[in-house]
Amino acid sequence: MTIHYFVDSLIEVFNSEEFTSELRSKENNTDIKSLITFLDSIETNKLYHRTGLSVKNKKYRHKVSKDTTIIKSLKTSLNKLSSYNYESLIRDIVKDIEGTPHLYPLALESILEQSLLHHIYCKYYVELIYELHSIFGKCDLLQNSIVKLKNSINDITQDNISEYDNLCMKNKKTDRLIGYSILICELEQKDIIEGYINESIDSLINELASSLSEEKYFQCCLCIQEIFKLLYKDSDIDEAYKTKLTSIKDSMRFMKVKFKIMDILEGR
Repeated sequence: MTIHYFVDSLIEVFNSEEFTSELRSKENNTDIKSLITFLDSIETNKLYHRTGLSVKNKKYRHKVSKDTTIIKSLKTSLNKLSSYNYESLIRDIVKDIEGTPHLYPLALESILEQSLLHHIYCKYYVELIYELHSIFGKCDLLQNSIVKLKNSINDITQDNISEYDNLCMKNKKTDRLIGYSILICELEQKDIIEGYINESIDSLINELASSLSEEKYFQCCLCIQEIFKLLYKDSDIDEAYKTKLTSIKDSMRFMKVKFKIMDILEGR
């Protein structure tokens, strides 16, 4: 038998003990968990917000959707985020996304991508991720997004291009790798994820062993230095890292970079 409800009565139905208890029992169903995992793994449409944009031609003009407004507001807020306003902006963003949970995957991707571009504000992006993660708790979604982020960095290639373009691509890859490493470190410090920091340090040290511009070498060193400050604090750094960095220092042709590696080794 099919039961029909008036729209006005749905809130009462959703809040009823019968409905909530049945919903709780379904949440532990293995099939449902598998479905949620599958849905979270689906590629998000980064141009989704454009489906609700209005156009100039009055004939085709329509009301801008709520989703479009929220996504555009999110992107604007991420660009404005700083030490002066991050608390108020995070509250506003969390309020918007909490009310539209279907936008969370897209919002998460936008925040992670922004963290690669603006390293200096990474701690504030992580604070936002922490607040959203405490509400949605989608660990699989977060881990999948981090893997996609890392893969996007690894997919940056330098094949069949000029020497100048090749150097530009290498620098772009290094720049994003630095942002990724700082992001991972901040996420682990907030106990949101675990087991990623050492892999990031290895990637940065490998970049130091490759052919880069002096500026990018120095940026890698700064990133490693900041990670080590968070990871080791007043303790000595791992002996394996000391050995690798010492070898790179001895062969480094840029004195500025060489001195920075010495600072790292001495825990400055």
